[in-house]
Amino acid sequence: MREERLRQLVRLIIESEPEDHEDEDLLLEPDRLTGADAEEGSGAAAAGGGPAMPLGAGPSYPGPERRSAKTARRETARAVGRAFGGASPARK
Repeated sequence: MREERLRQLVRLIIESEPEDHEDEDLLLEPDRLTGADAEEGSGAAAAGGGPAMPLGAGPSYPGPERRSAKTARRETARAVGRAFGGASPARK
C-alpha cells in the first residue's frame, strides 16, 4: 500500500469515530472511594515499606560479598549456635 493510500485509510478511520466520547466504557479509577471501597483502598500502603530486593539477596545485595565464604560460614555457625543455647557445630 502506498503512503498516500495509507494516509487516506487512517483519515477515514479517524473521521468515522463518533464525536461523543462519554459513552465509552473505560476502566478508570474513581475520584473518591466511598463505603466498602474506602476501607479497601489502603491495601498497597499497608504492604510494608523498605527496598524491594530479590528473594535470597544478602545484606550487600547490589555489590559483591564483602567477606569470604569461609568467614561467612563461621559467622553463621556462631549465630545459629548462640540462638540454640551456645551450641557449636560438630567437628569433622
